[in-house]
Amino acid sequence: MSAVIGAITYIRFGVLDGGGNSILLAAVVGVLAAIPALAFTHIWRSGEELETRKSLVLLGTAYGLFLAGLFIAAPAWAAPVMGLIASVSLLALYARRDSAALTIMAWVSAATAWLALGVTPDHAAELTQLGPVPQAVDMLRALVRWMSVATIFLGLAWLGRSALSRGVGEAGGVILIYGAIAQAVPSMPLAWIAAAGAIALYLWNAGRKAAWGTALTIAGLWSFVPFAQWLDAGVGSVIGDPFLVISAVTPKDLALKFAPVALAIAVILRRGAGVGVQAKAAFAIALGVIAVVAGHSLFKLLFAVGSPSVFVEYGMAERSAWQWLLLICALGAARLFPSPKRAWIALGLVGAGLMHFVWFTAILHNPLWAEQAVGAVPIANWLTPAYLAAIAGLWLASAQMRHIEMAGAQIKDVELDEAERALSSARLDLAPRVARLVCDVATMVLIAAWSFSLLRQVFAGSILTAVPIGPSESLVISLLGIVLALGFLAWGSVKRTRSWRIGSLVLMLVAVAKVFLIDAAGLDGLLRIASFMALGFSLIGIGWFYSKQLTRDRTAEMGAEMSTDADAEVSSATQRAQ
Repeated sequence: MSAVIGAITYIRFGVLDGGGNSILLAAVVGVLAAIPALAFTHIWRSGEELETRKSLVLLGTAYGLFLAGLFIAAPAWAAPVMGLIASVSLLALYARRDSAALTIMAWVSAATAWLALGVTPDHAAELTQLGPVPQAVDMLRALVRWMSVATIFLGLAWLGRSALSRGVGEAGGVILIYGAIAQAVPSMPLAWIAAAGAIALYLWNAGRKAAWGTALTIAGLWSFVPFAQWLDAGVGSVIGDPFLVISAVTPKDLALKFAPVALAIAVILRRGAGVGVQAKAAFAIALGVIAVVAGHSLFKLLFAVGSPSVFVEYGMAERSAWQWLLLICALGAARLFPSPKRAWIALGLVGAGLMHFVWFTAILHNPLWAEQAVGAVPIANWLTPAYLAAIAGLWLASAQMRHIEMAGAQIKDVELDEAERALSSARLDLAPRVARLVCDVATMVLIAAWSFSLLRQVFAGSILTAVPIGPSESLVISLLGIVLALGFLAWGSVKRTRSWRIGSLVLMLVAVAKVFLIDAAGLDGLLRIASFMALGFSLIGIGWFYSKQLTRDRTAEMGAEMSTDADAEVSSATQRAQ
């Protein structure tokens, strides 16, 4: 009944934000609030249970009328302050007795105060203070407003009896305190302030995850816009749009928006208390992403590729330098980090460099079919470091995979019996052989593509697509294939590697087929006869070399078998003598 009378009275006589008869009206509403308050006081003093609908109705009616009276008497900007005043008595009761009615009303008061902060006219300008483009506000008034609501949530965080209640109170309190600080502090250091708050809260009590986690999230949100711009440009580069320097994160943003959250994450990871395994993994990934964004953005500033024309001129140079940087980081990780982490980290960096080379240099922006300047000087151009970085990355990846397999085998051997240990050893021997085979094949493909690109550069200049392939160049390409096949054969013979010898044979067959089907058709008379004679002599020489190599391998195998048989006979004779 009191609530109905209060509503009718306000509708008939009320004027919000002071003026007129607002003080008198507020007093009338306050008197009406005293009626349900007195009824609830009687229940409280009698010691009755408060888990009844009657208690909740009385408490809610008294709170609503009292708050309405405060709203009527006070100016509109002070609505959050009035919310705090109306909540004090509820929080005091909530601290003394645990009941559903008091819990519900305590949270209703907090939500009402936050709503009052959001619907009052000053809130729109105050909200801009939280971001990078603030508007002018009354600083003192804004501080009072935000801290009033924050006080309620901090009280709930302190008094909360459940983990959920404490967590929501901590999160709301941190957000509102950050909002209050933002009203008085320029936007530039806000990310650092949020990160410092996260570190302080974590070191104070790592169990208050909602508190320091909310502060850490606020610090991380400052990096969202520049990271989104960087990511958008990165996704565009994957489909062919050049990543221009304008999309890189500026050093200022790195220092003011990325560095704070990175420092906070590093401190949390270093200490490790109160953080689960999954959270640690997520933090490590976030720290790695920040490191990649920072490193890539600073690297982009070196070449300053700001337009498509500049990308044509310096794109190949920039990609080659980036691949070598990743390779150097992988080598550093292989030496600095403790085993077995170093193998995985090094393998990840090498894999990133190889994928970067394959997609961007070998496929998307390959100078053989894309307009990319490689340099004017043969061999001493950007093709050489690009392909050498890929070849070196292949061999390093193979070595790191070998380390990982050996470490895994050592761990398993502790708990394996003799048969399982033998099977594990067989798998251990198979893995490096497969990795070595893949490495050999990829290396041969890279050497062939590198040699062909260098040959194109001799005929076409810095832009390999500037001049079409002519008959003379086509013939030289075939001769290059034959020379490379001989080189692969020689290397396979020296290293006793079958994959290189097979690769030599495949390349030779391709070169021979090209000569017969394409090159010879463009020659006349004596030139055609001379080309066939040279090709025939080359095939005869290669056949002779192969026969010699196979004979040598067969002799080595027979010698090994004879040595094994002799050792067996000696062992048998020794046993008979004994």
